[in-house]
Amino acid sequence: MKLDTLVSIPPLEAETKEEFKTEKCAALLKSEVYFNETAALPCQFPNSQNLSLNELVIFWQYREKLVLYELYLGRENLHNVAAEYMHRTSFDQSSWTLRLHRAQIKDKGPYQCIIHHKKPTGLVSIHQKDSELSVFANFTEPEIVQMSNVTGNSGINLTCSSGQGYPKATKMYFLLKLENSTELEYDGIMQISQDNDTGLYNISISSYVPFPDAISNVTIFCVLKTQSMKLSSKPFYKDEDREESDSPNIKNSHDQNSGPQPSVPDAFRPNVLLHSSFQLKELESKHQHSVSRVFGADRPDATTFDCIT
Repeated sequence: MKLDTLVSIPPLEAETKEEFKTEKCAALLKSEVYFNETAALPCQFPNSQNLSLNELVIFWQYREKLVLYELYLGRENLHNVAAEYMHRTSFDQSSWTLRLHRAQIKDKGPYQCIIHHKKPTGLVSIHQKDSELSVFANFTEPEIVQMSNVTGNSGINLTCSSGQGYPKATKMYFLLKLENSTELEYDGIMQISQDNDTGLYNISISSYVPFPDAISNVTIFCVLKTQSMKLSSKPFYKDEDREESDSPNIKNSHDQNSGPQPSVPDAFRPNVLLHSSFQLKELESKHQHSVSRVFGADRPDATTFDCIT
């Protein structure tokens, strides 16, 4: 919905131009939210004249065309609200912030909060705040699956998969850690798909992973990289001193069958280990916070906004 379909904005009065200039922060606020959580879209209205809501027309719009929320002289007006935002917003008067619930990937982008003052001569624009919303989703922990065509002691064919993440992963690979502290990296055939409804990405990789000669103990990881983090799978072990029966949870391409499973030449034992070079603090593991985070915030529960000039 176009802005001009909402209200007719008269030319700014001479004494109002300076007021509008001082109360309009030209900086862009950047905030972020997890998929399906609640985003905070700030307005940061100083209200230096102590105006009441009954004197104001307040609304938020997306990409300068879709209206999310409108408060007209103290009352919510749903007439101009776009269908995709209906019943998904709530206005926090104490902080002049709009809460956008159940944030989706398609909600990322620019927003504007605009405030008009209703005077006897008509509506006068007195404040505007622009913000940019980013939406993230944590990828699931990468999972290694042993393919059926194992190749004995010389190596192994593996696949690894992870999903339900955003933005798109930049790389996935297998990492071998040897008993002499050497690390070897193996790429493979990577496939990436995006869900048409949610916009979330799924990624998988397939590769033959060779075992170095004269090395008895090998730990295999699957590593997923995005723009902001690195996520590792649980490790698979190749260790000649370990018994195969110690690895009851090993994944195999034959696991779907209920009958007896083929023997595994070398014991590959899963063990819990999750490491990352970057984590979104407690949000990454608990995924329970319902407030937008802002780039640079020191605490995940901090509700602050940065002006990006």
